[in-house]
Amino acid sequence: MRKTLLPVFVVSIGVAIACQRDAPLEHEAESLSGVAADVQGSATLVKVGVLFKGTGAFTTEHESVLDAVDGHITYRFKSVPAATVYLPASTFTSKLATLRSNSLVRHVGLARVYGRPFADSVSWEFRNATPGHGFEAVIDSGHTANGIKILVAGSGIDCDNADLNCAGGETFADDTAAWDEDSMNHETGVASIIAALINNSGRYGWARQSSLYSGRVFNESDSTSCQETAEMLDWAIDQDMDVVNLSYGYPFLGDSIYYEECTLESVTANQAFNGSGILLVAAAGNTPVGGSGAPYPDSVAWPARLSSVMAVGGWTCGSSDGYTCGRAREWEAWSGAAYGSQIEIAAAAENVLVLNAGGLTLSIRDGTSYAAPMVTAAAALAMYRWECDDNGDIIRDHLKEYAVDEGDELHLGEGVLDALAALNNDTTLECQI
Repeated sequence: MRKTLLPVFVVSIGVAIACQRDAPLEHEAESLSGVAADVQGSATLVKVGVLFKGTGAFTTEHESVLDAVDGHITYRFKSVPAATVYLPASTFTSKLATLRSNSLVRHVGLARVYGRPFADSVSWEFRNATPGHGFEAVIDSGHTANGIKILVAGSGIDCDNADLNCAGGETFADDTAAWDEDSMNHETGVASIIAALINNSGRYGWARQSSLYSGRVFNESDSTSCQETAEMLDWAIDQDMDVVNLSYGYPFLGDSIYYEECTLESVTANQAFNGSGILLVAAAGNTPVGGSGAPYPDSVAWPARLSSVMAVGGWTCGSSDGYTCGRAREWEAWSGAAYGSQIEIAAAAENVLVLNAGGLTLSIRDGTSYAAPMVTAAAALAMYRWECDDNGDIIRDHLKEYAVDEGDELHLGEGVLDALAALNNDTTLECQI
């Protein structure tokens, strides 16, 4: 269910957002004393995610709890008992305390702004672009992902691009950001790895004939929070998606309290994977916050850290000629990728050829943002190959089984993705149709 938009422009704390409401609030506030500056909201409203106890969808009983604290509901979850709510800023502290003490409420999380894409542009010549994991041979052998529904979450996709054919989408940002536009020039490149059309433009996608969807969680100021991701995952469940690609996240700072606000996202991700069989594929992350220095141990970002999400690490060739070394499998862990025990598989994260937003131009990119969609594409192909689109857990294990083990679990997980080996075998997968 799409959010109910409220009729007023609101200036955000830390980021500009547009929010509309049903009616004027009783209380107008001059400041948000005691509320962190990175929480989405304004001098009038504060955004929170409220998760109730139990299972099932958000109900009228839950709604009455929020009405009692003057909450303005903008999104009602269908897969879990939760809602996105704006509370009056002037009485925020007392309203928050009232909610947290309610016997029906499990958790209330603030919509903290800390999401970012995991990509960096570089200036390599196209001849050095790294090829992908046997995908060329996969396409030559006729494999497709016909009808498999893939949701690319993040900055939106440039769906007017002649190289991409979007089947639909939705926006979860609290402003006018459109799901079929990509102001960050990020998810368009991610989507091109998965599903760019084969039309001689120079970049074609590997999950041919899949159904591509866009889920925009970043607003027009290029910010997001766990709350938007939770809504996106709920929508993915409702729309019966098969794979969700998350090439963004929240850099792990070694402090668990930083992620307490993401409880609703964690619960919704668990419902998507374990309850609905959707495969969630996420980039592990790149350099630490600030964009410099090497990642430290146990630096895998959120949501890739979650057990319900398949965390993708990155490899590189370690030489200037990516094409030759990729063919020869002379790969090594990419020094810019986050790493830790959560890494399950790895794909190319340096010198990746992608499509740009705004036209049929190409660029070479670095980042685990571009490793994740390679795994997403392979998963979609395997889902169609074995009619296994409702069993993300089986496909997850299958890709890891055929990965090339390099003996570096912290950086590369169970190995480097080998799409050709994962598809060209006689394995019988026990999938539930």
